[in-house]
Amino acid sequence: MAADDWDIDLKHAPDGNAGEVIDTMGRAAVLARRDAKRRGNVLYMPDQGEILVTGDVHGCRPNFERILAFADLEHHPDRHLVLHELIHGGPTDAEGGDLSWQLLEEAARLKIDYPDRVHILLANHDVAEMLGIQLRKGSINLTQSFAQGLQHAYGTQAAEVKRAYCDFFRALPLAIKTPNRVWISHSTPHLAALADFNYSLFERPLGDDDFTRESQLYSFLWGRNQDDMAARIFCRHVGCDILIVGHQPSQMGFKMPNSRHIILYSDNQLGRYLLLPLDQKVTQSGLSYRVAKIADLPRPDEA
Repeated sequence: MAADDWDIDLKHAPDGNAGEVIDTMGRAAVLARRDAKRRGNVLYMPDQGEILVTGDVHGCRPNFERILAFADLEHHPDRHLVLHELIHGGPTDAEGGDLSWQLLEEAARLKIDYPDRVHILLANHDVAEMLGIQLRKGSINLTQSFAQGLQHAYGTQAAEVKRAYCDFFRALPLAIKTPNRVWISHSTPHLAALADFNYSLFERPLGDDDFTRESQLYSFLWGRNQDDMAARIFCRHVGCDILIVGHQPSQMGFKMPNSRHIILYSDNQLGRYLLLPLDQKVTQSGLSYRVAKIADLPRPDEA
């Protein structure tokens, strides 16, 4: 469903300030593109400090708020925060509209406040919104619920706000690479997709052809069930030893399906995070012991 095709429900008066949101998303997009650590579509981290890595958040406000409070970026100048897949899920408004757009807007404001240390990576649900792909979770049409939530909040200006979101998505980097050979992204391609995968995707500007179902970007963001061979091939091409991704649900909040991947999921009571040091050698096994439960962090009002 394209933004211009929405059925606007005029009975809902807009509660949000659409102009302010559009400006915020635009400013955050510029900062994402101009990050001094960015080369192509990859951010290259410094050799000091640490990164707080999350998996898919999917509108889970309690986890989002705990992560932000723990990150405490104001008092940890060498700490970076990685966020992705913020939308589709979590609480709804009184009429069932998805409220996860609120987290997206808050993340954009955070990018403005800490442009060099807040890093929002492009995820497949973001691209699904750009392409109008109908995503479902059980009986819930996530795409439709998200559209309804925006419509309830912004009324006749909802389509303009959605366009601002999509422009922001288009500006986001695809991955992070650390000096201790860790690669962080939303996903990585499965083995069959690697046969003709063009790694120049990470080096060149993205164009309209990349935002299609037939593109290399699509196979990169939708990759699942990566076996050990796929992980090793991908690591060799990107010059890393460990791959930290989201995208794949896990009942325990994280899993290691092969000798290279650590998969984080951050959207429920078992959601996890990882505090990754940048100034020391790391191994997959060693990092697995650093994976921690978000629910064990204090709530902001307890901190």
